[in-house]
Amino acid sequence: MIRMPARPSSAPVVGRLTRGTVALVALLAALVTVATTTPADAATRSCSGLSGDGSYSHPYRLGTVRGSIVIRRCPPLISGAGYNTAYFSFALSSTARPTSYIGARFTLGRNTRSAVNPRLLRGALTVIPSSAAEWTGSGPNYTGRYLYLAPLASGGNLRAGGYTLAVGKLDSPLRSTSTPSYDLVLKIR
Repeated sequence: MIRMPARPSSAPVVGRLTRGTVALVALLAALVTVATTTPADAATRSCSGLSGDGSYSHPYRLGTVRGSIVIRRCPPLISGAGYNTAYFSFALSSTARPTSYIGARFTLGRNTRSAVNPRLLRGALTVIPSSAAEWTGSGPNYTGRYLYLAPLASGGNLRAGGYTLAVGKLDSPLRSTSTPSYDLVLKIR
């Protein structure tokens, strides 16, 4: 964890931003860059080999996540089907530290222009909505969406316990009837 020194009362303030705030913004911008690559130490698994069926009541089960995991080749999410959302359950054995993130990596194409949008649940409650997800790549050719687990907008870091990552197709069928296939990326520190 980065510890910022206490700001002396004579330290300059840039507009309304302190040096600490500017440093935090720079750190978050660097994290967006990091999220576009597969962590070098990541364990990889195939989506087709996971237990569960990806539904809300029987999510794909990832177990306790420590370190980095990439779930490869998850099937596209399709409009009008029961598969416009997939659910993945996992547990954290300790509180997530800064730079921990989860999300989906994908490549948009001519016929698959709808993104894979992550949101984090704990039971029936949404902990982090898909609107908080960061985009990677540049529009219209985005390459992923990620949720940062620490620090949370509500304050603090994501605590140990059981969670469900829901990934969904949010765009209307008129724009694209399917997302691309995707990789699920979890990096827990």
